[in-house]
Amino acid sequence: MLEIEAKFFLGTEAAARALITRWDLTWQEGTFEVNRIFDYPDHRLRASGALVRVRERGGENWLTYKEKTDHEVKHAKVRLEYDTPVQDAAVVRHILDRLGLQEVMRYERYRARYKPGDATIEMDALPGGWFCEIESDPEAIGGRVASGGLQNRPAITWSYPEIFARVTSRCGVEARAWTEELVSSQPFRLPDPDDAFWRGDDRDEAQNPFRD
Repeated sequence: MLEIEAKFFLGTEAAARALITRWDLTWQEGTFEVNRIFDYPDHRLRASGALVRVRERGGENWLTYKEKTDHEVKHAKVRLEYDTPVQDAAVVRHILDRLGLQEVMRYERYRARYKPGDATIEMDALPGGWFCEIESDPEAIGGRVASGGLQNRPAITWSYPEIFARVTSRCGVEARAWTEELVSSQPFRLPDPDDAFWRGDDRDEAQNPFRD
């Protein structure tokens, strides 16, 4: 399955609620998740742009594999994604361990999902801040960005593990779990939504391709 999505850092819950109101979204479902990322000791999956994840949410467990694709949408994240429900997350983690993979990162979040018809929109509350993900075709994503007033914000192509790695490096924190405990006990802080950090070191003011 081809996944095309744009991610934006909103910062606060108030900003997320304002966007929900602006789009007149109707809540579909919301769950707390624990996501565990696996890789080989030499980090070959990360180096190739691939990812193996075990997700536990609301009594359900999912195994997911993602990889890069030749299909490109400027500044949107595009990946091939394969996922399947699994009965026992602990057993899957044990199998991955026996295959030589190890848990390299864990993150927690609350995800609220909305499906207005033209896209799947998800509001993600991670420790320290709120994100919005819009998944659809490029035209529909552009329409949502325009109607939400997000044209001047950088569209983030990093995954949450990539964001975590960049923020921990920026803050000088050594950690493998993005949790409330980390945020409350360590100098781990997400930059403000307007901070140049979200454009990346090699990005410029035109990072958001959905601008007018």
